[in-house]
Amino acid sequence: MELAPRNTFRKGERIYKKSELENLVKTGNSFVVAPVRVVWSVREGSSKYAIKIAISVPKRRIRNATDRNRIKRLIRESYRIHKHTLAEHFISRQQTLHILLIYNGNLNPSFTEVERKIMLILQRLKEIA
Repeated sequence: MELAPRNTFRKGERIYKKSELENLVKTGNSFVVAPVRVVWSVREGSSKYAIKIAISVPKRRIRNATDRNRIKRLIRESYRIHKHTLAEHFISRQQTLHILLIYNGNLNPSFTEVERKIMLILQRLKEIA
């Protein structure tokens, strides 16, 4: 298990398999930091990366694809900047954290709003996981 370089977000850090996502939704715990719903699960054993993440912006809420993609970019960027605080915690415990972030908010959030929420989410995950 390794900590990815501090300022990267690689493919290995993403949850992209349908079976992994379905398993996470079925067996994971969840909480809400408005407007983001967080589904998470801790897996024993080591993986190449300490944290794997998926980001979803439902089409039902945000109709325009460019708006959905912009929100996902904002979430990815704020996660990329702050992920090291949480990753170090799980590397030391030899566990892997799987996270699904589902955005259910307004149309045009600012980067500072998204960053503040992601920081709260990461802090809460560090406390409860």
